[in-house]
Formats: sequence, structure tokens, C-alpha cells
Amino acid sequence: MHEGLRIGPPRSLAFQTLAADGGGFNTHSVGMDINDEGHAPLNDWVLDCVVVSPYGRPLQQFGTAMELLLALRDVVKAHHSLYFDGKILHRDISMDNIIIPDGDGENTPKGMLINLNVALDLESEAVDPNRQVGTQPFMAIGLLEGKPHTYRHDLESLFYVLLWAVICRGSDIPPQDSRLREWIRPGAGFGELARIKEADLSDREFALVTAEMPSGGFEAVKTLADELRRILFRPSDGGISTRMDTETPDTLYGDMACAFDDAITALDMS
Repeated sequence: MHEGLRIGPPRSLAFQTLAADGGGFNTHSVGMDINDEGHAPLNDWVLDCVVVSPYGRPLQQFGTAMELLLALRDVVKAHHSLYFDGKILHRDISMDNIIIPDGDGENTPKGMLINLNVALDLESEAVDPNRQVGTQPFMAIGLLEGKPHTYRHDLESLFYVLLWAVICRGSDIPPQDSRLREWIRPGAGFGELARIKEADLSDREFALVTAEMPSGGFEAVKTLADELRRILFRPSDGGISTRMDTETPDTLYGDMACAFDDAITALDMS
């Protein structure tokens, strides 16, 4: 792991805190008690870095529609296992937190959920209703409205990841004329972003969103997007619902997994 690296002497880390009189920054060594300056004491922090070989490719580097759907289907399974078996809520389903592992063995997953930095241990931690966690363009409408984070919000985020991956095709931002540009509007507050996203999921507007998907091999993905929208939002009278009192977790996970399976089967037969 260290081969070819030039490793110099350890560096001393320091914290910077704003001076009490507002006249600039004071620098203090890690762990130094600074109560005599009117500040709370600092905790000792240890920076650990683990250097490993890449385990796979970022999701945005998917090669085919089939590879994308297989990866996201495995993420549904992974999230289900985290939630039910590990009692862990991921809370940041996004393009950057899903990879396509190397290898094509029978037991090799096609997609992997990574980065549990903001995950919640459901057995020992309570959801803070005043803390909104996630990556902006993939945050669920309910989260943008300030509701407590749940498993359903993570599954909604996965739906947005599917749209983003296909429409952006390897770019970090949507095309110039994409409706998804509004999901990252500079200066927009969470409430405004929630209204924009909810409007884009109405019957008429969502048809314009899926129309941005490329042709040739992606028809099954468009059908899947429509089905996931129906599962998650139960559209009626042109609008959508984000209420959560009509389904159980197993039902929602099962419906989403079946939708992916059906799309993969359709793609395989085309």
C-alpha cells in the first residue's frame, strides 16, 4: 500500500476559533484547554485515512441501461437489509453513494450502497426533526418540507437517482435545457425546491421529464420511471401524494423490487 509513496514527518493539526472580540482567528493546538480565553474546551480528534484500491465505478459511469437497472435493484435490496437487519437508515441516497462493483461472478453484487457518514442507528438514536440530511437534488419532497427522515424518503431518493443517471448521462449537472436544472436552482430554499419537484411529478410535467431520456434501449427505463412514480406517489387527478399512512415498509420495498425486476425482464427480452 505504501510502495512508491514518499512519507514525510507527521503534521500537527490545529483548530481555528473566532476570537472573543471578533478581531480575527486564534489558532490553538489540538486538545489545548482554552477556557481561559472564554471558549469551550476542544475535543481531541484523530484523523484516520484508509487507502484502498477502488472497488468499482461510480454509478454515473454505467455502460448500458441493463447495468444501471441491475445496480439500482441491488441498492433496493441493500437498503432493505440495512433497515431491517442492521436497523440502520442510510439517509443520503445519491449518485455519489452508489457504485458498480468490479467483477461479474455469480455472487458479485451489481450495485453497492456506500458512505454511511450520516446514517442513523435506529436502535440507539432518534431522528432529529430539526435536521435535514441528504444531497439536494435527491432529497425527498417530505424532507424538503421539514418532515422527519424515514425509509420511504430514501426510496424516493433512489427514484430521483434513476432519473438523474439517465438524463445527465455521466455529467454532474443536468443538460442546459433539462427540467432537473430547477432541482439545483442557486439560492432556492428547501420549501421552494419541494414545490418545484412536486410540480415536476404531476402527470403532465412528469411526461416532459421522462421525454428527456434517450431513446434506443431506454424505453424500459421510461416505463420503470412511470411505475416507480405510481408506487411512491399514488397519482390521482393529475397530482401526487407524499403521505405515508397507506403502506408498510415491506410492501413498498417489495413493490419497488418487483418494478425493477419487471423492467430488467422487459429489457432482456427486447
